[in-house]
Amino acid sequence: MSVIQVSMKVSFYRYQSQASKSNAVADNFGVGLAATSSNFNAVVPKVSTIPSEVPGADYVYVMSVRTGTQPDAGTASVVGLMITGSEGRTAMVTLNPAGLILTRGGDTYHIMTTPASIGELQSVQVWHDSSGKGAMESLFIDNITVWDVQTSQG
Repeated sequence: MSVIQVSMKVSFYRYQSQASKSNAVADNFGVGLAATSSNFNAVVPKVSTIPSEVPGADYVYVMSVRTGTQPDAGTASVVGLMITGSEGRTAMVTLNPAGLILTRGGDTYHIMTTPASIGELQSVQVWHDSSGKGAMESLFIDNITVWDVQTSQG
């Protein structure tokens, strides 16, 4: 397993209420459910939701993941990440269930909910399981940006 520390950028929107936060995220990013892996060549959707393992989790984070443009930057390996903050960390989540393809030079947005804030964002740990075949085994991430929708910080 590979683990990479990725620095985060700061920027996002200012929202008024919890309800408008969720609606604003859905409106701005065109929320769609993650695709299923019934097709081996299926690609991670431009926008996906990461299901919470905790019922009622309503603290919202949005992640932007950009893969590099060099050869072999995309992957069909299963990719996961965990966000660490000053007050705790998220569960390890999967960005591409069942090895959906993260395309080379692609931008994807992932909406994740947690039961509570993890505090000031500090780091992101990324891993992949090398399950992709040939050129689709490796991964190169150019940039990951994480936004805390409630505080408008990243």
